[in-house]
Amino acid sequence: ILQTPLANVTGSLPGFIVLILLAQILWFFGVHGSYTVLAILYPLWFTYLDDNMAAAAAGQTIPHQWNTSMYDFACNGGAGCTLGLVIVMALFAKSQKYKAFSKIVLPCGIFNINEPLIYGLPLMLNFTFIIPFIITPVLSLVLARLAIVTGLMPCPTGIIGMNTMPIFIYGVIQGSWRIGVFQILITIMSALIWYPFFKAADDQALLEEQQPEGASDL
Repeated sequence: ILQTPLANVTGSLPGFIVLILLAQILWFFGVHGSYTVLAILYPLWFTYLDDNMAAAAAGQTIPHQWNTSMYDFACNGGAGCTLGLVIVMALFAKSQKYKAFSKIVLPCGIFNINEPLIYGLPLMLNFTFIIPFIITPVLSLVLARLAIVTGLMPCPTGIIGMNTMPIFIYGVIQGSWRIGVFQILITIMSALIWYPFFKAADDQALLEEQQPEGASDL
């Protein structure tokens, strides 16, 4: 009774975009948006898995294409596609604040864990980063769907529980090296989107660090 209407909502690009937007808005306000949304999606995805695995083994088209991997593409590095952000932070940070912080969040981001980033940077309630935090995962999802439809990569099988695998390795496990290459490309894309917003925050942090001690109290 519940799964059929839910499948109709989540089985399309507009429906998935709505779910991603809901998750990101919840994250912004400090609520774990992914698990709020995934509570709706996981029961559906478990029913998809047998059919998808059988189709993949037989070399056939994946029947349930709106599976867990489509959500994972929108969480490349964690909610908000923040792998690009932590790479930018590690490579380009000038302030001591962000140089030190990158050493913590980059290893986590490689394994798609970004709670330290969301609550520690923070991205939560941070209007400096709200635009890339919401736009980047939606764009990654749209590009993933476009890549599948145009045949640039096959549809992933949607094996559940692989979301902590590093990029490329994840793609190979989900069905093809081309999926892994796509993950690398959306990481580069996300880094380009995050860069100007991070640079603004880093410049401000650097300016504060260069102020004489006590100057901010004057």
